[in-house]
Amino acid sequence: MILVDTSIWGTFARVNALEALFDLFGLQALGLTPTVLAELRAGADGDAPFLNAVTEAVEGGSIRLVPPTPEEILAQDGLPSSFGSGERESIAVCRTRRAALLSNDKRARNFCRETGIAVYDVADLLRALWLHRVRTRSEVRQLLEAIEAEEQMVFRNRDAILARLSRSQHKPRRNPGRSQ
Repeated sequence: MILVDTSIWGTFARVNALEALFDLFGLQALGLTPTVLAELRAGADGDAPFLNAVTEAVEGGSIRLVPPTPEEILAQDGLPSSFGSGERESIAVCRTRRAALLSNDKRARNFCRETGIAVYDVADLLRALWLHRVRTRSEVRQLLEAIEAEEQMVFRNRDAILARLSRSQHKPRRNPGRSQ
């Protein structure tokens, strides 16, 4: 299971690229907690109507709603108070269920890395789209540029995201049945 926090859903929804996440991870692999869903709904009702795409995907069953157990609710008290409620709930669930988290919140990512929770940010996701051949390099570049423009984000690691694939990552271009 992979939990996604508000920041990642918002970024991909804003540039109309939720499909890229579904293509990368598959349907039903992605989830969110009730608090993240509430944050998304509040944003959609406010100044971010593009978030409706995420809430509709939850209602349609493409994104799993993952409610915390009573133990996970209590575990949130042991997390840093500087985290938002969505991050606290998501991290508590990830920690007990050994799930990965997709987050663009720097403090949450650092905490997850320090405590052994697998965590990935937007740059990691863009690179994965390219490495796993879900999107072409050109498509990832366009997506990166759209995110930079819409989210006022600057990718300092742009070159690493778009670095050419190594030979072992490429599919052979020649016909395997033909000798050279």
